[in-house]
Amino acid sequence: MAYTKRLTPLALVLVLILSAPVLAHEEQAPDVTGDWSVMFDGPQGMVRMETIFAQDDEELTGTVSGPMGSGVELIGKIEGSSIAFEFRINMAETSIRMSFTGEVSKDEENGSMTIAGMMDGQMMDSDTVNFSRPFMAQRKDG
Repeated sequence: MAYTKRLTPLALVLVLILSAPVLAHEEQAPDVTGDWSVMFDGPQGMVRMETIFAQDDEELTGTVSGPMGSGVELIGKIEGSSIAFEFRINMAETSIRMSFTGEVSKDEENGSMTIAGMMDGQMMDSDTVNFSRPFMAQRKDG
């Protein structure tokens, strides 16, 4: 009986020690570094862009290439399975910001994309320019 009384506190301590890393572990963000194909339904139909992400902890940088040009710089952040990134395209007197927010796994992203436009520094009519659409992205085979 004395052996059992001594074993119970030891077993409890052992369980706490072994479970501490699990309790302290936060959800790790997947590494999205690399080439991705991003697709969404734009104002004139399906749009496909090629995106290259570089990841430093939670910070994202990279470039986007597609119908709007090549090598457009992006910035973003990843926390757990949540991802957010954006870039700006300047055409003539219009500046368009494209923002993406969603969930990411090792090889897929899904979420919402928003386009907002500015002309001569003023927000354009929201009925004609600002809109949100779902997007999906897949890691390209390396």
